[in-house]
Formats: sequence, C-alpha cells, structure tokens
Amino acid sequence: MVLNFMKKSVIIVLFLVFSINLANAFPDFTSLDLLGRPTENSITINLINGPDPISAYIEYGILHGNYTNSTEVQNINPNELLEFDIENLNENTQYYYILKAKLQSETEYSSSIEKTFRTKRNGPFSFTLFTDSHIDLGFPDNAIRLSTIIEGMSLNDNSDLSFFLGDNIQIATNGSSIITNESEAIQEYEIFRNALTSLNIPAFFTVGNWEGEPGWEAQEDVEVAINLRKKYFSNPLDTTYSESGSANEDYYAFTWGNALFIVLNVMSYTETDPFSNHTDETWTLGETQLNWLNSTLQNATEPWKFIMIHHTVGGYWPTWIWQGYGRGGGMAAYSGEQAIVHQMMQDYGVQAFFHGHDHLFTDIVVDKVHYIEAGNAGYPLSFSWPYDYAFTGYGRTRVDVISDEITKFYFININETILAEFTIDRLPPEITLIEPRQSGVFRATSKEFQFMVSDASDIGECNLTLDGDTTQGVVNPAKDIILEFYVNGLAPGLHSWSIKCSDYAFNEDADYYAHNGTYVPNTAESETRTFRILRNPLKKLFSAIPQPLQI
Repeated sequence: MVLNFMKKSVIIVLFLVFSINLANAFPDFTSLDLLGRPTENSITINLINGPDPISAYIEYGILHGNYTNSTEVQNINPNELLEFDIENLNENTQYYYILKAKLQSETEYSSSIEKTFRTKRNGPFSFTLFTDSHIDLGFPDNAIRLSTIIEGMSLNDNSDLSFFLGDNIQIATNGSSIITNESEAIQEYEIFRNALTSLNIPAFFTVGNWEGEPGWEAQEDVEVAINLRKKYFSNPLDTTYSESGSANEDYYAFTWGNALFIVLNVMSYTETDPFSNHTDETWTLGETQLNWLNSTLQNATEPWKFIMIHHTVGGYWPTWIWQGYGRGGGMAAYSGEQAIVHQMMQDYGVQAFFHGHDHLFTDIVVDKVHYIEAGNAGYPLSFSWPYDYAFTGYGRTRVDVISDEITKFYFININETILAEFTIDRLPPEITLIEPRQSGVFRATSKEFQFMVSDASDIGECNLTLDGDTTQGVVNPAKDIILEFYVNGLAPGLHSWSIKCSDYAFNEDADYYAHNGTYVPNTAESETRTFRILRNPLKKLFSAIPQPLQI
C-alpha cells in the first residue's frame, strides 16, 4: 500500500517536472513594450531585446482575451530593437494585445500579460506631460521618482497620450554637451525605459539640453545620440502624419480629437552655443523648422492648438549667467526668436505653450497664450526664485480637453494630489436679449431690461449699456436664468440698449492669481435694440381741455 502510494507520488512529481520543462519561460527583454506613433489606423510597439536571440509577434483584437489578428514573426538578435508596426486598424477603437515570444532554440511561445492600445480618438480626451527627470547613473532616485509618478498616473488617469518634454536622460556628462561614454548612455536609456514600465499609453519625446544633440557640435558626435534616441523611442517619422516633420524624428506634429499638437526642437538647429555666449539671441529653430511651424499653424483648423518644447527659443533671467540658457518660460516671450514664435501663436490662436527646463510647475499668461511649465519628474533641484507663482515639488501636468470651448489643466504631485488647476475657455459668453423687444413702444417711463447669458465657464460680470452709457452692472451673475436691470425715469423718445458680459477668469484656485502675467477674459456684447417711450398721455389730455377765462 505504502509502496504503491510512493510509486504514484514519483509519477506525479515526474509529471510536474516534465510539465514545467515544457512551459518555456518568457524571454528576457531589456525594455518592455512602449507605444508610439498612434494614428487613425495604426500604432507602433517598441521593445528592446535582452541577451538571447528570440522570435516574437503580437496578437491583438477588439475584445478582451479574443485576439483575432497577429503580426508576422520577427527574429531578433540580442540587444536589438524590436518594433511592430500594426496597421489596418479601426478608427477610434480600443484594442487588446499580448506579446508572444520564445528563444529561437525553443519551439513553444510564451505569452505576456494582456495590455491595451487605442487608435486616434474622435471625442473628448486627456493627456499628461512629464519633464526633466534627468535619469543619471549618479542620481538613482531620479528614476524612482519618475516611476512613482507614472505608476500613480496609470492607476488614476484615463490619459490617451503622454509627452516627455526633454532632459529626460542626462547622457551628456562630464561638462560636455555630447555623449562621451556610449556605454553609460545606453545604461541610462535602459533605466529610463524601465521607469516607463507601467506606462500603457503612447509616448512622445522632446529633445532637451542633456540628450546629447546640440547643433553646435560635430555631426558625427551628435549622430551617436540620435541613433540611440531612435532605438529607444519611436517618435513620429516625417511620414507618420500629414503634418510631416523632421526625418530625424526630433520635431513633428499631429492631431488627436479636436486638438493639434506640435513638438519642437530648440537644441539641434542652434549652431552657436548660447550658454557659453550668455545670450538668448542665438537660440533658433532653424529656417526649415520655423517655416514648417508657420505653415503647420496656418493650415490648422482644430479649435485647440498646443506647442511642446524643452524651453523657449530665447531666455529671460535676472542674472546674466542663465540668460543664455533658455530659462524663464513666459518671461522670455519677447526674447530672441521666441518673439517670432510668440507672434505666430497669437496670429493662429495657440492656447498653450508647454515647456520644461526650470524644474517646476507654473503658468504665465502672455497675450492670452499660456506658457505652462509642466513640473519636475525627478530632478532634485528647481529654479524658481524669479517666478511669482510656482510649485517646485515633483509631479506632472494633466490636461482634459473637454469640448471645443473648454480645456482644464491640473498640476498633480508625486502623491497624486492636485495642487493647482485652471480652465481655458476659448469662447465668449452667449447673450440673449428678452425685454424690451426690438422697436417696442411703451408709455411707462420705468423699464425692466431682461436677458439671459450662457457660457461653459462662470460669468464674471454683465453690464447694461443704455443710450451709449454703461449704467448698471452685476458681478458673478447666474447662468441660464432670466436676469434683469431696472431703470426709472426714462425720458420720452427713442432709446437704445445692449448687454455686455465677460467670463470669469480661468481658474478655480484663489492662490493662482499670484501668477505672472495677466489674463483678459472673453467678452461678448449682445445685439443693440431700440424702443420708444411716449410722452405722458395725461399731460396731453389736460392740455387739450379748455381753461376758464381769467378775469
């Protein structure tokens, strides 16, 4: 009996061992999947292979656990880029996918966990911005902070897209602006990619000061950084979107929902080192990029237009040592070539200019353009002292594009707490006049002037203009109900009236009013109506009665 039991036990153990040996372990990848280049009908999935030759493909479908399509199998050598360009997808659709992979020496594929991607959305959407994580072998906590911020976003947000605004990696070291140690640069790219493990939405990358791509260095030195960036990040090609861009994947534009996104490169086309010369005047996008920017804005029809860049194409700082380093955000709106860019934004209706560089969150409003510094994703230093308003803790910026009229902005810290929020309202209020009616004739010399006002945000104030003069006003009136002004003692004759209303600033946080710059609310004025007050009919009546003769 005991012997029989032992025989059965041995058989079970051998079966389990045999079963385990049949199940292949999932191959080691240096960097797991990162989404990029999403369009109406395609997406790219980027992975970096580990130490072994592998074979891999993607299975995907529109239902959870039901993968009706697959890519071709790719055979990849150790440490090489593995990119899947998935095409012929449905527009505005969420897909589920898994990665199937095996060592080339094995026969059976193993599966990754299921993840999702989506094609270009048509309706309201959200996106998130990170900047200045400065991944550096000498500062390991930077990657931990970035990973924590991204994990919080992945748990709490429904963002469609993510943007990294430069100085993501600090690979230009030892006082040089180029890569001097390619092995260390590769390690930092891998650390950065591992910090993005929980990022399950497409990522777009901006070239900053520390990625090793300055235009004033020798091209063969810069090519090292360009090739590494292209391997680890699938930025848009110049053929990915109709808006085109750079063949080096360092500036580009695309649309998503009802918004145009333009990502610029302030580093690679500046041929004279501005920091060494301490001048903001030498920063440039270069003629080709600048003309492309103007053309892209000129042809845009989207109601929302957003620009992303590492820092302004200029600079402003109270001390000369930083003047040429592109600091100052909106304070630099009129400096150097940024003045040209700023004029374009005014001419073509750009609402927000997102940037990094000073390692903080702030918003400076210049001529109704919001210069928004998107936070600090990991670096333990900020440059805040010239700013009247700034959050210097670690965090990110989230943007909710709610409609053609309203977009909301939030600064969310590393603990997922909203520290600041504001709203941009593109359109002025709508005013409907009720009474007095157009061309009305009235005997009474007292009138109620009735109207309604509607807007996506709160109303700041409304004023009555009577016969060309502003006579009465109301602050913070209610929306979508009948409002009225009452006027006594109207003189006989013809009168005109109209209503003027403005929306209520753009922010729900009282502390926000300490920011730099000024905001001019959207203002609307109604049609002008006319009406007539008759002379007192009793006076006419009495004047018609014969009076007794006075003797």
